[in-house]
Amino acid sequence: MGSLLMDSVVMAQLIFILLLARYLRDIVSQLQKALTLERVEDVSKPAAGRGGGKVPTVESLPPEKGVRAGYEVAVEWAPYTAEELKVISRARGWFEAAGRFTLDDVPHDLLASFVRGYAYREDWAEAAFAYMHRMMEWREENKVRGLCFARAAELPPQRSQYERLVHSGPIGVDAEGHVVVLERMFVTPPAEMVSSFSLDIFLRNQSFNREAQRAALNAASHRAGRRITKAVVVVDMKGVCLGHTKQDVVNVMRTTNGLFSHLYPESVRRLFVINAPFVFTALWAVCKTFVHPITQKKLQVLGSNYHAAFADAGIQLRTGGLPDGPPSWTAEMEELQRMQDVPEDVMLGGFQAPHDVAAIASSR
Repeated sequence: MGSLLMDSVVMAQLIFILLLARYLRDIVSQLQKALTLERVEDVSKPAAGRGGGKVPTVESLPPEKGVRAGYEVAVEWAPYTAEELKVISRARGWFEAAGRFTLDDVPHDLLASFVRGYAYREDWAEAAFAYMHRMMEWREENKVRGLCFARAAELPPQRSQYERLVHSGPIGVDAEGHVVVLERMFVTPPAEMVSSFSLDIFLRNQSFNREAQRAALNAASHRAGRRITKAVVVVDMKGVCLGHTKQDVVNVMRTTNGLFSHLYPESVRRLFVINAPFVFTALWAVCKTFVHPITQKKLQVLGSNYHAAFADAGIQLRTGGLPDGPPSWTAEMEELQRMQDVPEDVMLGGFQAPHDVAAIASSR
């Protein structure tokens, strides 16, 4: 009887694993995009050229051929290298040829993220510019500058409901000064989450979150006197269920990550997946062999015993532990404005170290 019961439990776990397999593949794919190790397809129109010059577009980029020889992940606060300055110089010329924006229009932190986020590619300069130009088009068309500091009447629709159902916000810092962000994407029953918001409203609130994260990181950079463009992300899987594998839920997640992974590249320092159920941990053990080693180093899948891993990373949580209620990017932005120790144009336009200002100017 005991053996039969054990076999039934194992069989149930295997069935559950098979049902979750599709969802995990999407999660792994999304994580690789977030960590800038997989090309993201873009269906938007190519940027216009001027004067007959060839301006790289996402559509004109060749298929990726893996990571280029000699590539190493750059330290965020390190000065731009000679190679990076060449990429920036070429991007400046392409912006001038395209005519819609200039390099100076690009926020400083996003410039660093795109230049370094596509440095693994053989077509480094072309890819960095093509995706950067798409990002600038999106920012202009969706009026995201200053969104995170909008007055209450101008906040994204259903903002308070969104924060109650879709938990996301800062909860601490790590030893290097990175903001630690908690994402509880499974805390709300999937049917309720999907039915509560239209896709446009969901994406608008996600845009607020991403701009708020930028502002928080730029504030941290200003206070530390060095560029900090990446966050430590904690994904809490508590509440995950079979309902999260339904097509309407997967479509929302896929659309969201497909959009923002190329609008905010190279934005994750480390990613901890906590409270991961056995089935997820088992699947990750298999799937991670297909994930690039650079991604593997940034990502840890943990169960409920995550405290030692947090301590090793020097993570200091504001309340000493994970908050019981939802963290709030809205409250964080209100606090940043109240403190008034960081200029708003730095939080919106990015932090730029004096040595980088001089180096970029000399590369014209």
